[in-house]
Amino acid sequence: MVPDWADSAQDWEAIIAVIAAVGAVIAYLIRAEIRKQFTPNHGTSLRDAVDRIEQHVLRVEGKVDGHIDWHMDRENG
Repeated sequence: MVPDWADSAQDWEAIIAVIAAVGAVIAYLIRAEIRKQFTPNHGTSLRDAVDRIEQHVLRVEGKVDGHIDWHMDRENG
């Protein structure tokens, strides 16, 4: 079933060109959105969330290490 308006090779080339252009725009928008998530923006990006988690883990790690050292000092002292 070929529409009446798409009966030549030029018509199909135009259709394919439009589909390719729409696909390119969609791909650009997806890449732009992904790029936004991996770029710090002071709070709402995925990158910011990962940075906050890393800072919390480092802080907790320091507290745990200090607590272990405190126990080791009590046992040895």
